[in-house]
Order: sequence, then C-alpha cells, then structure tokens
Amino acid sequence: MKKILLISGICLLIMAMISCDKTSNEIHSDNSGVYIDDLVYDNIQDAIDAAANGDTLVLTQGIYAGTNNTNLMWDGGDKHLVITTDQRGFQADYAIIEGNGKGAGFYFDNTQQNQNDIISGITIRNMGTKAEEYNAAFYCNGAAPLVQNCFVYDCPWSAVYCFNANPRFENSTFFDNYATFNLDGESDPVILLCFIENSSLDAVYAKDDSYPALFNNLIANNQRGIYLHSANALMVSNTIVSNTEWGVKVNSDLVSQMINCILWDNNGNDFVVTGDSLLNASYTCAPTEYPNINPSEHENIYDNPDFLSSNNYHLKSTSPCRDIGNPGVVYWDSDLDGEPRIHNNEIDLGAYEWHQ
Repeated sequence: MKKILLISGICLLIMAMISCDKTSNEIHSDNSGVYIDDLVYDNIQDAIDAAANGDTLVLTQGIYAGTNNTNLMWDGGDKHLVITTDQRGFQADYAIIEGNGKGAGFYFDNTQQNQNDIISGITIRNMGTKAEEYNAAFYCNGAAPLVQNCFVYDCPWSAVYCFNANPRFENSTFFDNYATFNLDGESDPVILLCFIENSSLDAVYAKDDSYPALFNNLIANNQRGIYLHSANALMVSNTIVSNTEWGVKVNSDLVSQMINCILWDNNGNDFVVTGDSLLNASYTCAPTEYPNINPSEHENIYDNPDFLSSNNYHLKSTSPCRDIGNPGVVYWDSDLDGEPRIHNNEIDLGAYEWHQ
C-alpha cells in the first residue's frame, strides 16, 4: 500500500512539474472586458453564458487567453449570438484569442449554430498542437456559424476543422497555419473572399464526400493548394498560385468544377488528377492543356497571366486573363480588394478584377 501511494505521489509531482512548465511562459489576458450593452464581463465564456438569444457580445481591444477565453461554446438551439469587436473597421491583432498551444478557439460540437451565429473581426492564434481534430481555431461538428473579417494564424494543427458541418467563412485571412481547412464527414462549407497563405501542409483538404464551395479566394504559397480525396468542390474565381507541391489535386470519382480561376507556378503540378478522377475546368488559365480537364473548347487559356510581380497577384493591364471570364457564375459583388467584381459587364479570371 505504501509503495502504491509513493508511486502515485511521484506521478502527481511529475504532472505538476509538467503543468508548471507549460504555463510558466504563457501569454495572459490583457483587455477591458466583454460588453453586452452596458454590462461588462471578465471573459468571453462568462459573457456567452449570460447572453440571451440575439445578443451581441463586444470584445474590447486586447488579448483573451486562458480559462473561459478558449474552447468557447453555446447551445445554438437555445440562442444565437453575434461576437465581434468594438472597433470601426476590422484589423488584425486588435481583439486576440490566444490559445497558448492548447485546445480550440470556438468549439461547436453538435451545438446547432447557424448563419445567425456570427463571429466577426476577431484574431485567433496559436491553438492546440496535437494532431487531433478539436485543436482548431474553429471546430465545427454539425454546426454552421458565419465567420467574417477574422484573422487566424500560427495554429500548429488546423485553423478550421469541419465534420458534417456547413459553416461560411467570408473576408477572412489565414496564414502560417499547419493545415488551414480540414474538411471531413460530408462537410459543405462556403469559403468566400479569403486569403489562405503559407500553410505548412494543405490550404484546403476535403475528404469523405465533403463538398466545399470556394469563391474568389487567394490560395498562395502553401505546401499544397487544394486536395480533394473522395470529395469534390465548386471552385470559382480563385487565384491558386506558388504552392510548392501542387495547385489542385483530385483523387475522387465525384465531379469537381472549376470556373474563372487562375492556376500558375505550382511547381509544375497545377493539376494533379489521379486515375479516373473527375475535374472539369472552364474559363481558366493554367500553363498546360489537359484534354480531360481544361480543354481549349471550354474557353480555357494557357498564357502567362501577367501578374504585377512574383508576389503580387493582381493583373497588369496587359494580362490575357482580363474580360474573358463567365459572368454568369458570379454570386457576390466584390473582388478580393472590395472592388466591383464585374467591370464593364465583363469579369476577369482569378481573385482580382482589374480596374484602371
């Protein structure tokens, strides 16, 4: 019995030492609280718990870290919330959810969020390090929140993980994450007007009958651009460029569609379509014609898109990608700069519309 107690004591001591080591250099909260009307709360989860259906939670400038500022959740069947910041115009690193390498930012596990649940203008960084699904800035299992104007970076597993979930991401910036969008279990998210850059692995990885809709995004300088494994996608007006392993890879018998896109400088692997996989591209610019993917009769071109520079993916006035897109498949009003998406009744290829 004494031996058992001694071993237990040693284990507890080791666990305490590990815990101290993990927390000794943590970033701590530093903010003026979370407001619901005139009431102020010390942390985000307390404000969520106190909120009523339809309330708006306003984060003040600063850092939100530690207990009750991560792994945030609420019952979407009971109430729908807006979580935003107190600034005029959204900017990175204004209201920051700091993960300190642990857990998730927002944790929606069959909690019934829908498009009335809005997260807007918040920076989320440095979430959990383990290769497990819940370590993501946004964990969505059976939930469909609306995320707008957010910034997500330095997540060492996933920025977004979805399982049987249909969230919508708009006007948001993702960079320096391991994998950005990790989509599983028949997830059908919309990803619109987003920057997805410098992922150590995949910008977008979809599997298991998932069907992402990717509209007007810049997908650049990742290891791998888009990977569809037993999944398919609708890809419209994206610029997929300078990814080091491939631009788009399809390993699926489900049909994917690509329209009005630019694929360029993806290490010679702009399209990687394996076996009997199916990808139909039209009105798209890529270096090479593949008859079963991007034939010329589908209004595809194979000319250099003529970007402004090697790291500026706006089009020059001389670009062959100007005014040759299909305007009938545009479902939004602006390009990635916020300029009108259709100019002079025409649309350019890629994420940016040329304006004089």
